[in-house]
Amino acid sequence: MALSECRNIYMKKLSPLTYLNFSDELHYLKKENDIEEILSFFKYINRFQNNLSFLRDTTFFIIDYTKRKYLLLTGPVKEIIGHHQRDFLDGGLQFVIDLYQKDDFYLWNNKIFVSTFDLLKQQQHTDHSSYVFEINFRLRDKKGDLITVLQKGSFVTDPLTSLPLFGFGICSNITPFKKDNSMVQVISKYDDDNKQNIVSHISTNYYYPNPEEALLTKRETEILKWMAEGLSSKQIADKFKLSFNTVMNHRKNILRKTNTKNVAELIKHAIMNGII
Repeated sequence: MALSECRNIYMKKLSPLTYLNFSDELHYLKKENDIEEILSFFKYINRFQNNLSFLRDTTFFIIDYTKRKYLLLTGPVKEIIGHHQRDFLDGGLQFVIDLYQKDDFYLWNNKIFVSTFDLLKQQQHTDHSSYVFEINFRLRDKKGDLITVLQKGSFVTDPLTSLPLFGFGICSNITPFKKDNSMVQVISKYDDDNKQNIVSHISTNYYYPNPEEALLTKRETEILKWMAEGLSSKQIADKFKLSFNTVMNHRKNILRKTNTKNVAELIKHAIMNGII
């Protein structure tokens, strides 16, 4: 069977698209990896090797999604994640999935993974490895306690499906710095053709494993209603006898909780979801 035919069958089966569906189907899709994909992959991991000093507090990983296993996992894995390096190398991706806090994995599987590759499908395939994705999530350590991990990495993708063949990046333990349960995804793009290595911020997205954390407070709902009426932040501040900075902080929290990027998107979201 030709590779293109395999890909067509593979894509038809991915309904709905979730991380687990993708991972299962890719694992059983037998194909030879293009040597150019491999060379491209190792070319781009140099971005993470330019400054090795940070590796003292991070783990560096390379994942082969076609085999559902780690090709490389280095650094103080046990100190950072609480499990031995061999557990990940032997257990592969399923071992990590089993460690996930279940609500965090639900969001990753059904929403974050989907939106990540919706974005990549809209870009040129040659640019895919220039995108860097940061996401935090919770895992259980050896004692069963939850720790918060920050993962930062990129993907080498299939040129036809835009889905990942390999992933690589770094992980660190940010439990002391992350006090809430929200999952924050930051997407950036590196200009690899520019000697200054300019980084462009693409988006910051917020996800809430506990839906109650995304609920607007009474004051936030009131401010949202006046925003929909067209009042400026200064006018809203005068109306509620609040400082301008307080109103601005409320606006930022409203955008964050609704995962919207601007007022127009916020108002549309509020109307469609019956918030106002």
